Amino acid sequence: LYIQEILKNNLAKEGCLDRVVAYRVVPAPLQRVNGKFRYRFIMKLNYSKTVYDIIHKSAEEYRKAKNSSTISIDVNPYNMC
Repeated sequence: LYIQEILKNNLAKEGCLDRVVAYRVVPAPLQRVNGKFRYRFIMKLNYSKTVYDIIHKSAEEYRKAKNSSTISIDVNPYNMC
């Protein structure tokens, strides 16, 4: 599963799907660093402890499923480049 699918499923289970606008995954501005490809997945939402917990739970599920991939979460990023 991809992170978008995991996140969508977890948000739907908790009835929070309508609180999040998720955009498609696109290559990051620096597409490759140290031989690894990078992608960006942007979401817009109003802060909620429940949604925040679901996002982190989804990231953990993704980490367990994809051993060779890494994922990081940046809340309110200063620079989008």
